[in-house]
Amino acid sequence: MIRLRHEREQRKWSQARLARRARISNSDMSRIEGGWLRPYPNQLKRLAKALDWPVETADQLLVLM
Repeated sequence: MIRLRHEREQRKWSQARLARRARISNSDMSRIEGGWLRPYPNQLKRLAKALDWPVETADQLLVLM
């Protein structure tokens, strides 16, 4: 599981809710969490902000746990 999914599930958010908050399509959100899509830097920053994660370490959201 990647940290992004873990952080989302800790908040009890659906993929759709995080996608809305980060202004990312639901399909992209699913593919990012599934490891099928590497997010663009601006998408990664928006995901970090939506999760109240430090933007400067946003790449850590993609680390396997």
